[in-house]
Amino acid sequence: MLILRDVLGFAASEAAQILGCTQDSVTSALRRARATLHHDPLSGGYGELPPATGSASEKRLIEQFARAYETGDVDGIVALFTDDAWLTMPPVPLEYQGRDRVPMSPGPTTCSCSPSPEARSAR
Repeated sequence: MLILRDVLGFAASEAAQILGCTQDSVTSALRRARATLHHDPLSGGYGELPPATGSASEKRLIEQFARAYETGDVDGIVALFTDDAWLTMPPVPLEYQGRDRVPMSPGPTTCSCSPSPEARSAR
């Protein structure tokens, strides 16, 4: 959700169509994801803040993520996670906490990084 909206720039309606859920659920999940970025519920404290918007550090992270995403490099994406990474996929009741607990794919052949034909035609 967060990646579709804040990194890739999809509108809430587009993200909802891609994920097969409602726009309200996208908006709600995005609000929770943004809050989670700044709060570590496991320790009750706050995690490392992301780089400043527009900074060279942020641009490097975006470039690394985009390159890994476009090439289906799951290991490259996971390497960018912080130790307190969370993976959730609403509306599926799935949640993993911690970089070591986020499921790893056996290889890029199982990583589908292309939007569905319906999502491409919606853009």
